Amino acid sequence: MRAHLLLPFIAAFGAALLLGAACDSDDSTPAPASATVAATTTPPAAAGAEKAGAEGLRWLSARVNTALGSGDVAFFDLRMKTVDVVCTAADVNPQGAGGPACKAVGERFKGFETANWRSEGAISPVEDTISQLKMLVTTADARASDRFGSGALRVHSLNAEPGNYVIIFTAMVEQPGRPNGQGPVRAAFASSWSYEEGRWLMTRLLSAYVLAEELLTPGSEYTNRLKAREEFRP
Repeated sequence: MRAHLLLPFIAAFGAALLLGAACDSDDSTPAPASATVAATTTPPAAAGAEKAGAEGLRWLSARVNTALGSGDVAFFDLRMKTVDVVCTAADVNPQGAGGPACKAVGERFKGFETANWRSEGAISPVEDTISQLKMLVTTADARASDRFGSGALRVHSLNAEPGNYVIIFTAMVEQPGRPNGQGPVRAAFASSWSYEEGRWLMTRLLSAYVLAEELLTPGSEYTNRLKAREEFRP
């Protein structure tokens, strides 16, 4: 069985790539008519296969880096923590950010939490995030480079902080909505992780196709939130 996490495909790859938010909006008063969201059960991993804490996150970061480099999107698909969403009338035209990305009453989907840096977030169909990751592994330009190094898709840094475990990866890609032929730009992605029932699960994906440097540079508004940040060492 596969476990899934809460995030979307960024809206500009098809006019729908920008979906997220750097800071989540808390809607602490759910209306009775809101979508039914039920947590997905996560099967336990084999005893001793994975470890919690900073050591376990470093172990995971190396495997995330290998998966990105080899184009193994299934690695993420099997670790995404999802919720079961059943859309109601209140969700089709929701007020405020952070809720289900519903198009019709009665729509059902496995939802994953996504966000876009300095924008809004949502719980979108897990397939959107899978499609985004597939696009990244096929379009990342390893021949390009900038002050952050190679344009290849790779892990850049991590945050080994209890309650805020993050793995940041980056690549140089064609910017969504930008005319072809203008060259690749730096993009960055912050994946949030949780150790549950013996294995690591991805719970959220924050994407930055604009201002990606803020996810990569020490001392920025984003990285200042990471109290145990460290550079990734393959």
